[in-house]
Amino acid sequence: MGNRMKQNTTGILHLVLTLYLHYPDEKEQELLHRYGKVRNTISRDILVPGEMTLHALHYCIQILFGFQNSHLHSFRLPGQVFNTMTGGSGGPEHDGLFLNWLNLVGIYFRFPGENLEDRYWDDDYDGSKTPRAWFRSKYRGPYSQLGSIGEDYPDARENVQGFENSNPLILRSPSFSQRQTMSEEQREAYRVPVPLKEVQIREIESMFADGFTELIERLPLAQLLFPAEKKAPSDLEKRVRELAAKIHAAAEHRHVVAPAVLPVTDTLLYSYDYGDGWTILIQCKDICSREDAVSLPGVLPEDIEQVAEKMRPVCIASDGLPVMDDIGGDMGYLHFLETVFDRSSGKYDGREAADLLAFAHRAGWTGQMKDPRKIL
Repeated sequence: MGNRMKQNTTGILHLVLTLYLHYPDEKEQELLHRYGKVRNTISRDILVPGEMTLHALHYCIQILFGFQNSHLHSFRLPGQVFNTMTGGSGGPEHDGLFLNWLNLVGIYFRFPGENLEDRYWDDDYDGSKTPRAWFRSKYRGPYSQLGSIGEDYPDARENVQGFENSNPLILRSPSFSQRQTMSEEQREAYRVPVPLKEVQIREIESMFADGFTELIERLPLAQLLFPAEKKAPSDLEKRVRELAAKIHAAAEHRHVVAPAVLPVTDTLLYSYDYGDGWTILIQCKDICSREDAVSLPGVLPEDIEQVAEKMRPVCIASDGLPVMDDIGGDMGYLHFLETVFDRSSGKYDGREAADLLAFAHRAGWTGQMKDPRKIL
């Protein structure tokens, strides 16, 4: 059995998940309010065990927002947190050193790769269960910190070692902001092979379709997140660098598979279906003991029993109907609501409305709000 360098993952997390909407105007807000049953925004409040992994949370999100696990997804850190961990500045580009990022692969980050079998390593639905029962088997505990092949620490570090051995020099290219201050001659002169230790992340991001920000999904939530009221330590980069050094040193003497990490953020970004472009903001409102969780607003004693004893996430509040797969993102969803329900514009097309509604029903969309505690 591989050494997992255990760290405390107990506690109950209160997460608020908010679906990102691209600045709806007044008419679109009215559509969401009247037909999408949105009071403020499309969101879900959930309680989850601290042991829940990012991978299990993915399946939980699928049910909460009406998706069907039909597309690629990823979890990422806010840009500022990523830049801090990799030694970058506070700007919008990833200007930390590529070597700093490589040092965290297998600990926080995935090594980029396009192996879909690896991405869908546990997609074992065979029809023997209902889809809902299958999803539940994925997001209810007990939770394993085993991930896909590329996520285990030894495999990730092997990818890093192979990349370093194959690329003692790497061709850099100026980033978007760098190009703005360069002449064409300067841009061409900048495109030269340089040692890995000199390259910034932004200068080679175009080489990798998946980028460098995707988190490993075997990470338990209570290890990765801290509550919103707590601030990140001012020396976060140093702490993360020292943690990585300890893990790499330990791995020289024993088999390390899933090293524990330090909390680095109160917020995560979940992306789903890169064509439709869904993004969900995940904020950790609180992390508390079973005893303290009882005093959280809107929490019932049976909620705590479900989470703490049965390791089952519970939705305690919801705003807005779920959306659906392949509707065209948030703008497509707004078009769906307008086409199916709004007859005030004089452009109502009964056939198109019926077709869209039939599509929505096939995708599991009912148009009915559920009791939050019955969603999961």
